[in-house]
Amino acid sequence: MINIFVLEDDPERQAAFRKNLIPANVYIAESAEKAKQLLESGIYDVWFLDHDLGGKVFVSSDPEGDNGYAVAKWAAGKLKEGNDVAKPMFVIVHSLNPAGSTNIRAALDEVPNLPTRAVPFAWSKVSIQDNNLTVTLT
Repeated sequence: MINIFVLEDDPERQAAFRKNLIPANVYIAESAEKAKQLLESGIYDVWFLDHDLGGKVFVSSDPEGDNGYAVAKWAAGKLKEGNDVAKPMFVIVHSLNPAGSTNIRAALDEVPNLPTRAVPFAWSKVSIQDNNLTVTLT
């Protein structure tokens, strides 16, 4: 079974991820704090990261803030150290905030051999067929 981590605060988008990712195990965090807890306590095949959280849009990439960049920067540090966080097969940044998306990818680019793609609206472009994740890039 595929385990998927999703950082997303919007309830409609959360529902879309859950619907499109059946039969995977989907774990959703709505905040940077909850994301760090989940990432430390689980093993996920794929991460989907949003940047803007808390119902806000186009927020800055404060490494100490409640945003996807803070999670990516923290996770990159943990992954480079080789402790506390299991490396996923790949990461999809689904944020609609272009600067935030770029910053998340830049933070994760510090981790060797971690494929990262920016796919806005990813919740509408994912599906699982025969236990294989498919992401439609348009």
